[in-house]
Amino acid sequence: MSNLIFPTALGRFSSGDIDWTNHDIRCSLIFEEYVYDASDEYLDDIGDNLASTVIVDSKTIDGLGKMSCDDFLFPSVPADGARNVNAVIVWRYIDNSANSPVIAYIDDAGAELPILPDGNNIPVTQSPSGLIQLSNA
Repeated sequence: MSNLIFPTALGRFSSGDIDWTNHDIRCSLIFEEYVYDASDEYLDDIGDNLASTVIVDSKTIDGLGKMSCDDFLFPSVPADGARNVNAVIVWRYIDNSANSPVIAYIDDAGAELPILPDGNNIPVTQSPSGLIQLSNA
């Protein structure tokens, strides 16, 4: 699979309901049991598959839809049995997971995914094309 934008996120970007540079954007490591579903709209739809979450800092967007941020680190990700993490979900935090829209599913997040958490940090380094690319440029 490749990095995917949730279809509902595109409409939310267009309407201003998601503002990459001004809203509280977060990333969560996702356990491998979650399978991307284009109909997912909110973080609640991901279920109990969140392993760790970080707030995204220093967000920028260019004229071609390249959304970038500081590289980030999921600190001390605890083991959860034999559950691997295999992707990152990008989402906008509002006030709870039922109201927080998902933005993107990223399975090549510059980390060695899948990985079995063992209490160590898991770093994420974005590609030169940014964390998310909204255009085909």
